[in-house]
Amino acid sequence: MIPFWVLKRFIGSRKVIFNLTSLFAILGMALGVASLVVTMSVVSGYESALKGALVDYAGHLNVVKRGGEIGEQEKMIKELPQKLSSFVDWTPFVQVEALIAHDKKISGVLVEGLQAETVEKVLNLKGRIVKGQFLTENSSEDSVVIGQGVAKRFNLKVGDPFRLVRPISSRTDSSKLYSHLEKLRVVGIIDLGKFEYNERVVLSHLAMAQKLKPSLEAFSGIRIRIKESVDARDAAQELSTQLGYPYSVRSWQEINRNLLEAIELEKPVIFFVILIIVVAACFNICSHLFVNVIKKYSDVSVIRTLGASRKSLILLFSIQGLFIGLIGVTLGIGLGWAFGGVFEWIQVKWGIIPGKTYKLAFFGAEMRLKDVFFISVVSLLICFFSTLPPAIRGSRITPIEGLRYE
Repeated sequence: MIPFWVLKRFIGSRKVIFNLTSLFAILGMALGVASLVVTMSVVSGYESALKGALVDYAGHLNVVKRGGEIGEQEKMIKELPQKLSSFVDWTPFVQVEALIAHDKKISGVLVEGLQAETVEKVLNLKGRIVKGQFLTENSSEDSVVIGQGVAKRFNLKVGDPFRLVRPISSRTDSSKLYSHLEKLRVVGIIDLGKFEYNERVVLSHLAMAQKLKPSLEAFSGIRIRIKESVDARDAAQELSTQLGYPYSVRSWQEINRNLLEAIELEKPVIFFVILIIVVAACFNICSHLFVNVIKKYSDVSVIRTLGASRKSLILLFSIQGLFIGLIGVTLGIGLGWAFGGVFEWIQVKWGIIPGKTYKLAFFGAEMRLKDVFFISVVSLLICFFSTLPPAIRGSRITPIEGLRYE
């Protein structure tokens, strides 16, 4: 138990805690913690944006048929609720490679046919519309929604018509091609999250996409929504075992597995690299306490003479260092939150991080409570251990040593 008079003498004095060296120590700690917070926030924001783009566009599970297409009346579709315990709903899709010819430009795109009646039950595409509207049951068959990149490349706006060309090989002679031409109209422009999606995806009605394929009334695959997205990998394995060959089931995690695994590996590496700044800041606190111990030689000697124990002195100097560290951590979290907001504002206004390089059209900073808690705990632990050397040195001062030059 620390005597009250010891606390009053050492902690009650503002000169002990709030001086110029203390302010520099606090500032260094705050900048280190802020760097950690904003870095982890940006990485978390990237991870969330990637997950959102994959789940919103591709759904939780994708089922395709090896070597063929899924028929509309296949028994497998009807048995999905029984085969998958976490099943919620499903929607079919058709994917066709085609060409857009507009404004003296031509480029390849991926036409994706969606069933307007069921797509909103599985995918969150309607919430990603930036201009116009999404496909509805009442919209005409020639209505399409295009990605932001497609709209920008061909200078297309809501209401503009354009031509879609689908090269098809002749059934009698594979060396010959004939073209299937469709005249379509833009009813909406969408931000699908991922850069490559925005650059080449055209969303249409299911019937329109099926007209571009040789086999009508067939699906390229189906997308499934389950109760919890985090369980998608286990659900994919469960459904794959139930369906067997020739069906293939992939979760949203497997679609971009390499990128998601890279994030998981890089996040702790980035954390420990930036943590060096906090370690350097803790050296400032350590040096400040050493200076403080030297300045307080005579005071320490007096209270040692009056009977204060070494443990009390160690605790006092440690509390002083932790108090400085706590102020620095609190200030650092606030600065990190502010820097994250500035980063997001700059990203919205100028797009400083190119989507082509990082595969996402946009991502901001996302502060997660567990990241902030972990950063705070680790920073305070480092701060605590940095206070021990000067605290131990101060506790070893003898009455004679401290009063020798008084």
